[in-house]
Amino acid sequence: MAPTRRPAAGIAFLVGGLLILINIVLSFTAPALAGWPVLLAYLALGIGFLVLALGEGLPLVPRLLLGVAGASWLVTLLAFVVPVPIELVALSALGGAIAGVAGAVLVVTGARGSDRGAIAFLVATVLAALMLVISAEWLGDFALLLVILVGGAFVLTGSLFLRPARAA
Repeated sequence: MAPTRRPAAGIAFLVGGLLILINIVLSFTAPALAGWPVLLAYLALGIGFLVLALGEGLPLVPRLLLGVAGASWLVTLLAFVVPVPIELVALSALGGAIAGVAGAVLVVTGARGSDRGAIAFLVATVLAALMLVISAEWLGDFALLLVILVGGAFVLTGSLFLRPARAA
């Protein structure tokens, strides 16, 4: 990945993951305040994916896939703010989940050496895809665990993206 874009994406992923975790804490301690961190988290994650998509260090196909994933996060955010047809949100979530995972796989396969940040990015993207696509009612008690894992995975991805990439 392009060294100039990777730290910016890392900051966005770190902030997005932290906001997801803050929302979980707020939902138990101050339910009236819960919800707004999710809006900011989706914005940060969408920006993170778009920053990677605009970077020069990746081939065209992963950049396009990451761009679709970023747009998907922003459409999902938009659905919280204005009325958006549920079909559009579902299609966006499904397309974004598939594009995000495919883009992350291509990032990992194109990484030089053992790039822990790329591997953490793949894990975070797979977990986020599950969160976006699978219904919370279907997951039951595991929904909270999945959201915690998504937040933690993006925090880890962000912190690893902020570290200089190791030479192979």
